[in-house]
Amino acid sequence: MSNAKRSLQYRIVAAITVTLFVVAGIYSLVLSAVIFYTEEHLVSENLKESLDIVVEQNIPQGIVPNFGESVQIYAKTDPDHLGLKPIPDFLVDAPMGYSEFFEDDKAFFIYREPVNDNDFMIVRDQSEFEEKERLIQLAALLGVVVSVSCGLVLGWILSRGIVNPIKRLGEEIQRSAQSPTFEPLKVHAEDKEIDTLAKFCESSIERLHSLVQQEKNYTSDLSHEIRTPLTVIRLNAELLGETELTPAQRRYADKIASASDQIQHLTTSLLNLAREDIKETNTVKPLEEIARELVELLQSTNSFSGTALKIEGHSSVLWPEVATQTVMRNLILNAVTHSASAVITINISDTGFEIVDHGVGIPKEEIEKIFMPFFRGEHGNSKGLGLGLSIVKRICDKQKWQIQVSTQVGQGSTFSIQK
Repeated sequence: MSNAKRSLQYRIVAAITVTLFVVAGIYSLVLSAVIFYTEEHLVSENLKESLDIVVEQNIPQGIVPNFGESVQIYAKTDPDHLGLKPIPDFLVDAPMGYSEFFEDDKAFFIYREPVNDNDFMIVRDQSEFEEKERLIQLAALLGVVVSVSCGLVLGWILSRGIVNPIKRLGEEIQRSAQSPTFEPLKVHAEDKEIDTLAKFCESSIERLHSLVQQEKNYTSDLSHEIRTPLTVIRLNAELLGETELTPAQRRYADKIASASDQIQHLTTSLLNLAREDIKETNTVKPLEEIARELVELLQSTNSFSGTALKIEGHSSVLWPEVATQTVMRNLILNAVTHSASAVITINISDTGFEIVDHGVGIPKEEIEKIFMPFFRGEHGNSKGLGLGLSIVKRICDKQKWQIQVSTQVGQGSTFSIQK
């Protein structure tokens, strides 16, 4: 069964066409019924009256009326030898009363009536009438065809007047919804209903833009406010690490520094998402340069002690710096968090990049859930917050990038990002 949706214009044209077809069909049926009634009642009554006059008035007076070539009077026996023709052989079996008879292209209306021991029959050649009847039926059929054709044209014209304002409203809603800032709908509707709908849509879009902007402002403000105390924590953890500490105290200091790095990374990612419509985030750089700068930055932090980042491949294709770096950083940190691998590989090509680890892998039942916010699998390290891959998915959807996951439990995972 097809799930294709039909347009409103199609349904309007179809409704008008079907309505006219039904009306024309009813008209044709009524016309046919009128013709049948005329033949069955009026013609039969006329023939009966004519035959009664002949039998009751003309024959007793010895007169044989002449109705012309189209009407003939027959009798089983000729009374008083008036010159009445005998009933032809092909009409001998005609029933009493009114009937029709067709022979080749000829049509006859017959009325037969018994009188005493005799049978009288009046026969009228109705070939011309039948021809006119066929022409009337043909005209009725032609009327149905013309009605349907007019319905198609009329429906198309009327539907355009109804649908075009809705189409323009839809285009304006799409334009306003895709704009980074609220823009009023440029719709001048003459119809009251369309105008009411346009005002309601405009109000809803304005409110949505306001809510989105509030969320972005909140995320941006929160990220900025957190950065200062994080910097203080990170700096003090480093200074503490330069003093004489016991092994246990040094582990605690390293954990503080590592946790501050994670929170710093998370706030940076959230801030980048909140700023996705700001022009500065549209800065582009060669993919290889973005990867090397990121690797150099990450290897300078405590989070990567004991883990090597290796870049393979070359690419000078330009990618948006902030979005690419955020995606790449989150995928690398995800690999580090869930992998005991000593080496994480970044494969670069002109079409995209891959992050390859040799960790615990991802079970099949968890693959569809890994991009959900705050989801953390049952396997591997549980230090992460479960937001990294969710941020990656949102950025890829925004940039219209394709993200694919290839994984095998116990052997590692590969995350591929392609334009």
